[in-house]
Order: sequence, then C-alpha cells, then structure tokens
Amino acid sequence: MSVLLNDENLCSTEFCRMLYRRESNEWRFSVVVSDVIESRSVLGHADYRLVVTAVPRNGIEFEVRKFTLLTRFRQLHKLWTQLAKIHQQLYLHGTFPEFAQPRFFGKSEPDVIIERVEGTKRFLNFIFESDVLCKSKVLHQFFEQAVEMEHTPDVTEPIETTPSTAAQDILSETPPSSSLEEVN
Repeated sequence: MSVLLNDENLCSTEFCRMLYRRESNEWRFSVVVSDVIESRSVLGHADYRLVVTAVPRNGIEFEVRKFTLLTRFRQLHKLWTQLAKIHQQLYLHGTFPEFAQPRFFGKSEPDVIIERVEGTKRFLNFIFESDVLCKSKVLHQFFEQAVEMEHTPDVTEPIETTPSTAAQDILSETPPSSSLEEVN
C-alpha cells in the first residue's frame, strides 16, 4: 500500500490539490499558529489554530490564499510521528525536525505552549518544503478539514493630499514686515 497519492484526482479538497501541485512550483506554503485556545475542562487541552498561507509563484494569475484549521496537539503529534516514519522509510534528504513531546501534566504552562507552537511551525514548514511529503496521504487527510479564509481587501491609509508647489510657496511666504505694521 502506497503512502503517497499518485494522482491529483484523489485529492478531496482544493487545498489538498494545491498541496499536490506544489511540485510544479505553482504554490509556496507557510504556516503559523495564530491562536491557542485552552479548554476549561478538568483534564484540559488546547486547540491550535493553524493558518496556512499559499503564495502563488506567478502573482499575475493567482492571488494569495489562506486556509485555517483548528486542531489539538495530540493530532499534530500523531501527524509528526507518521510523517517522520515516511521520511525515514523513503530516505528523504534533510534532517526531520524535532517536535515537542506529549505531556500529561503541565501541558498548559506557557513554556510548554511556546515549545509546541514553535515545533509546529518548524515541522509543518519543513513538510511544505518537501515535494514528496506534500503528496502523503496522511498530510492530505489531516488538512481535509481546512477551510479557506475569506479574502478581505487590504485597507490602506487614505492618501494625504498635499498642496501643489505653488500653493506651498504662497502659504509659506511671510508677509513683509511693513504690511504687518499696517494691519496693527
């Protein structure tokens, strides 16, 4: 049984098709953890909001797209374990990044959260740089629930109007001192 998708038609979502086409240099991906939501249950857990930015290599034809996914550390760790094994079995180049280890106690401490967020960014950005791992079935299954964020146009500052050079000259001129005396 193959661990890689062998045809783009097997991709179930637009994001997964974009990942599959990464090899053809259409898209470059990067990920950030935009939010950590801690549960208030007795056992407690944290949800991590991943935001994947897809930047087109040809900015004329396509626009930047963003996808979001809410996941738990347990799911991220499972994905890391599976992809680390695939990386090793296929003898791929590069050192697979380290990842935070699961913890039962102290998992909501700030240092642990920071370690998990940084590890997640390192790990997923490494995966997005690999043409082979971007075609793995487990990665596509993980991101099946990713939702495209609505495109919001950039709001720019209003353009400041500046008076023309002639108007600036007129405004900057100080009246002769004799005319000031006449006014007083």
